[in-house]
Amino acid sequence: RRVRFRSNSYAKWCNRLILEWTQCIQDAGGANALHVLKQQDFYSNIIRPIQKKVVVIVCDALRYELAANLVQELAKSRHIAKLGAALAMLPTETKFCKPSLLPHKSLTLFGTTDEQNMCVDNKLLDSTQKRSEFLQSYRDKSICVSFEEVAQYNQEKNRKIFKNSLVYIFHDSIDTSGHDGTGKQIVAGFTQAV
Repeated sequence: RRVRFRSNSYAKWCNRLILEWTQCIQDAGGANALHVLKQQDFYSNIIRPIQKKVVVIVCDALRYELAANLVQELAKSRHIAKLGAALAMLPTETKFCKPSLLPHKSLTLFGTTDEQNMCVDNKLLDSTQKRSEFLQSYRDKSICVSFEEVAQYNQEKNRKIFKNSLVYIFHDSIDTSGHDGTGKQIVAGFTQAV
């Protein structure tokens, strides 16, 4: 028998876990007592100091073991790849976490108890185009694109994309298959993504 969570049930269940995790962090002395990169500090601590061209691939819902496999594959060639930990923002939903990886001065929650969103520097960045325009306000010659756009393998278009000094690629197929797919489709989505 196949079991499917309804979105509201899953969100409520996640919220209970988040509240418990938050209490654990508070008991440990707060988030500042944890010596690990915080997701919202990704740009300022990792990306901003790099003076060379940078490509950031944001792969929504990528599992740790698949990331470890990808690092091993990259290490077989001339690439330097490493896997590190970061403390995700809570709640760990795409609409909150994805925009937090961009540069920002402030992250602000707004909305009702049942439907909240997050503003980045008082802007709702709910599309790739909006994220791209926002990123350019922090760094010249930067762009946000979807993985699907890059994966079309249009050489002329990709050359134009990768001439930028900073490229954020948003890869959503794993997350999409997790929301809408059967168990078989979800597993296939994971393996095909890597």
